[in-house]
Amino acid sequence: MSPVRRREHVAYKYQRDVPKALHTLLGRKRWDLSLGGDLTKATARCAAYTAEHDRIIALLANPDSRSEVVRLGVESITAAKLRDDIEETPDALALTWRDTEEHMKGAANLRRYEYESLAGFAWQAFGDRSHIDLIKEPSPVLQEVLKLTAAQPPSGGVERALYDAMRTALNARLTELSGQSKQNDEYRLSALREKYFKLNNCSDATKRSYRGKIDRLTSFAGDLPLTMITPEKLRLYRDYLLEEGLKADSVAQYFAPPKAVMRWALSEELVPGFDALPIDKVKMPRNDTPIEEARWQRFDDDEIKKVWAIVQKAWGPDSRYDADRQEAFKWAFRVALYTAARPVEIFRLKAENVTPNFISLTETKTRISRKLPLSKHIAGFYDFMHLKGWNLTGKPESVAGTMSDSFTKAIRAAGFNNDRHVLYSAKDTLVDRLQRAGRSDDVIRGITGHVSGQGHLRNYKTRLNDTPEGLAMLREALDAVEYW
Repeated sequence: MSPVRRREHVAYKYQRDVPKALHTLLGRKRWDLSLGGDLTKATARCAAYTAEHDRIIALLANPDSRSEVVRLGVESITAAKLRDDIEETPDALALTWRDTEEHMKGAANLRRYEYESLAGFAWQAFGDRSHIDLIKEPSPVLQEVLKLTAAQPPSGGVERALYDAMRTALNARLTELSGQSKQNDEYRLSALREKYFKLNNCSDATKRSYRGKIDRLTSFAGDLPLTMITPEKLRLYRDYLLEEGLKADSVAQYFAPPKAVMRWALSEELVPGFDALPIDKVKMPRNDTPIEEARWQRFDDDEIKKVWAIVQKAWGPDSRYDADRQEAFKWAFRVALYTAARPVEIFRLKAENVTPNFISLTETKTRISRKLPLSKHIAGFYDFMHLKGWNLTGKPESVAGTMSDSFTKAIRAAGFNNDRHVLYSAKDTLVDRLQRAGRSDDVIRGITGHVSGQGHLRNYKTRLNDTPEGLAMLREALDAVEYW
């Protein structure tokens, strides 16, 4: 600790060389921090800085903690610089309510630090520290801001009216960011989402998907009433998703759930003042990849034989899976090849869903159940389900995810490097075989469970799954498919 004479008083400084090996990591060669002019306080601060920097040096030996240590170090340095400036030229740092508009514009670019910046400004310009008090762990910079003198409000007249208007605008933005206002809770996107689920009787899978995607939006922009969700905010969110590395079609998928909830709220007139969809004014990024190239791709005749041999080993006695899981994965793969069912739909099957002649898929993504013939190629599935069944731990979604990951790793290791070849390719492989055999679209729809592409005829046509004659047609088509 060394004294430094400044004009009419003496101040003390903490000066310490940074270890040479840490120069690049910390971006500095020396810590040079103000300790103030009071010797007793300066001594205490010096001891605190010494202990903190000893801790930082020790933590930097752990790669997992380095990024956090660097962040804290930068904040401490910034705070110390601010402390020096306050001591030297406090008047130069004074901000008043007249700076509100410019400060709000600048803070909007700080994203996750916007609230802290505006909270500090509310103290400086309006003497309001209530927003700072809501921050559980104020940064070192914010702690130094509290040492600044709050500006005095104007006494009256036009100046006071403008002052009150600026303060109202600032408080509205801070309230929006903090989510403290309860007045419009029922009009917030998250609350309307839950009502949407109940009215539309959404499946658990749909709820999970919608919650995940809407939560990502609210974590970025705040859980706002619909009237506060503007096209400008949504455009920033779109750009943020693209910066995060999401592809064009993925960005559009993230916008679909909030758009569905907003459209429903608009049609039901649930939110006063919400009379147009802001998402309609946000242009989605263009995806130039044709659907034929973007979708999962089939395995050809030779490839499916190789894949079957690969999974025999990947899910065989020498694999890391126990006997129950080995058998379950093999059966699920074979059933997928003769039903076009998704893995999770297969693992949701119960013994009562499988008879000697039929499989009933009741828990599907589209929520449309379908009955399929039990093809002769998987006739043993009936005995498996009734004598043993899925003797697995974990939810169907978890088991299906494990199987999918295992499948992808196994075929990639064996040389299948086309990233459109995945477990879902079983469905494309079956559709390919049905098309090559000249089966009609109605047969293919009956097996895969798709109902689109029929237009108004859907109101009059009976599914092949729902009549004995139709099921006979589906059985003939499935029994004719051979893979190995």
